[in-house]
Amino acid sequence: MKTICGIFYVSAEEGRANSDVFGLARLLAKRDYQVHLVCLKNGMVRKNGSNKNVYIYPVLNVFSLHRFIIKPLIGVIENIVMIGRIIVKSKAEIVIASSDFPVLIAVVFLQKIIKKRIVLYCRELSIEKYLRYTQKTSGISKLERKLMSVYINLLRRFRIWAIKKPNYVLSMDLGIREYFFKEFRGEVEIEYMPPVVDVDVFNPFINGRKARGKLNLHDDDLVILYLGALAPYRRIDILVKAFSYIVKEHPNARLMIGGMGKKDHLVRLAKQLNLDKYVLFLSWLPYAQIPELIAASDICVDPYPRSGIEEFQLSLKILEYMAVGKCVIAARNRGNMQLVQDGFNGMLLTPDSVEDLKCKITQLIVDKKLREKLGKMAWITVKEKYSGKESFKVLEEKLVK
Repeated sequence: MKTICGIFYVSAEEGRANSDVFGLARLLAKRDYQVHLVCLKNGMVRKNGSNKNVYIYPVLNVFSLHRFIIKPLIGVIENIVMIGRIIVKSKAEIVIASSDFPVLIAVVFLQKIIKKRIVLYCRELSIEKYLRYTQKTSGISKLERKLMSVYINLLRRFRIWAIKKPNYVLSMDLGIREYFFKEFRGEVEIEYMPPVVDVDVFNPFINGRKARGKLNLHDDDLVILYLGALAPYRRIDILVKAFSYIVKEHPNARLMIGGMGKKDHLVRLAKQLNLDKYVLFLSWLPYAQIPELIAASDICVDPYPRSGIEEFQLSLKILEYMAVGKCVIAARNRGNMQLVQDGFNGMLLTPDSVEDLKCKITQLIVDKKLREKLGKMAWITVKEKYSGKESFKVLEEKLVK
């Protein structure tokens, strides 16, 4: 049994924008690899029976890029020491590491010392996200913005230099791969490896009846589901507004909204639109309950328009909806278009359009056969492209060399 050490700048609690990492870990474990997963400190490690041969270490320090300059260097050193210690202790033969800046620093520093084969896994554009954050933040002087711009350029130059060091570079996202290819001017070969959905956990054979019972939903209720962050920029208000028109014609429709963040603005909006009886706000649920919750729904919606650098990134939540065989309505952007083919395995929504969302949901409510057909094709798409077969083909070559 070969041993792999995975170092990822993600929460150790599964379900927090990290399902691709845990899906990859379980895929390798099923193929007789022992996986030691090094994650951030800010998460609870929950016991999961499907995590056999996967060992999780929540030890990495959390850094905000804007605090990185003034943060004591001791935090960086601690990460390097922790990662080095776990690699040695686990007797890992191969290291798979994310391209996030704090992990990249540690891996590049350790590469010559540990002398292991290193596969870099590009899944985030954290520097670009920080740049966007600084551009949007008010109350910053011109001098501060200029200093931040210099700092970001230095980070990007370091990343260009550092990403050339690992033995192989993979990307879970075609958009990120394209972006990095331009960033590195073709000097680094980046191979596409599709993200992995654990189809033993997410599949159309899950029975959602129990979840419906717990939520006091009737068999004839038609449930529309949104799961994810509740921040205003996610534009869940569009979904609530569209639903206010739908429920007038289809009183058996129900809207379920669940996720992290403040929901006060959405609760207020639902109350203003007299939707109290029809909208169910869920508290953040353990990840183990998410498959049943998706199975309990009929239509899944992701109205997040994504713009700028975020448009490149695909949605892991949409993949999970599709894996459970649900018809998905997703905002039209480059990331979502990697997954959803309009009219084939889901529907694409004109961003920020209440009218378009209302029409698409109504069409699916009225046409059950279309809803089931799109859901079936969504499952087939995941099974063929994102269940791990394609990913392991790409990864195996790097692991056995």
